[in-house]
Amino acid sequence: MANYRREAVVTSNDRVNPQSRIKISGTILFVVKVEPVNLRLTGLAGSRLVGEVTVKPGTDLGIEVKEAKAQKGQFELISNEPQADGSTVLRFEAAPSELAGMLRDQLEVKVVGTDGSEHSSTVPVILDHQDRVTIQPRGNIVFQRRDTEPLKQPGAAPARRDIQLYSSSPEIEFNILEVEILDVPEGVFTHELRTVKAGGRYVVSVFLNEHQDEPSVRGRLRILTDDEKSPEKIVRVYAQFGVAARPGATVTPGTTRPPAGKPTLQPGGGSLRPVGAPPVKGGAIQVPPTKVSPTKVSPTKVPPAKVPPAKAPVKTPQKPGATLRPSSQP
Repeated sequence: MANYRREAVVTSNDRVNPQSRIKISGTILFVVKVEPVNLRLTGLAGSRLVGEVTVKPGTDLGIEVKEAKAQKGQFELISNEPQADGSTVLRFEAAPSELAGMLRDQLEVKVVGTDGSEHSSTVPVILDHQDRVTIQPRGNIVFQRRDTEPLKQPGAAPARRDIQLYSSSPEIEFNILEVEILDVPEGVFTHELRTVKAGGRYVVSVFLNEHQDEPSVRGRLRILTDDEKSPEKIVRVYAQFGVAARPGATVTPGTTRPPAGKPTLQPGGGSLRPVGAPPVKGGAIQVPPTKVSPTKVSPTKVPPAKVPPAKAPVKTPQKPGATLRPSSQP
């Protein structure tokens, strides 16, 4: 079942109210309902895991389960029991695993309605192969920067993290024999053990006492028990600290630092060193000044231009007795 709301806009030729808004709400009924919506198969490592779901009709339409299987094949259906109210109980089983841990799969359920229609539903499945001794919360013990920054203040209280250890089955009893933190400098972390229920539940507290100059500190919390099948538990411990600025490295407000590795000319001239590069023995790399020798330019000899000799005027022979007149005279 799911509720929904929608809004529709109706436009008309009404000059006074050309648009009207209509709100629509309703309920969607699913033909198939599977409970729970997430299936979890649990059991001790080394034993078979079991779990069940109930398939119910979501409407007046009757349904019949035709198929129920795992997508990855990590569990199988062992029983299909119809009930008087029209629901069906499906029981599943998974093979044992010697290693503790969780696996994920999907359950696909297909049903057929009394009207002949076919429907399906998918359910997420977790296969939880539990250790005999369970630790909560799971994962590493982490102190982030927001936990370690207050330790810079004088008299600050240590940062603290708690984990619980309890038996995964009422039939299992165990006792904690020893707790220690390994692979860290002495005094950085301390621990405390408290008994909530003898033989069944304990709390281990880890304290980070002081801020460190290192960017981070890593270690291991080792817990020894008297359980023969789970004698040792290891939890990783990690603390993150703010990295202090390098001595002598200052940045003036309002200025922009050049990108690392880009050569910049240092004051004084004659020295060139990439910003961020390690200093060279004797200071920055000395670049000798470049000597530019004057270039001698020899005069260019231009050969004299060859002028062709002038042609002598052509004398036209005259007839005896002829008189030469200008061309403008008739």
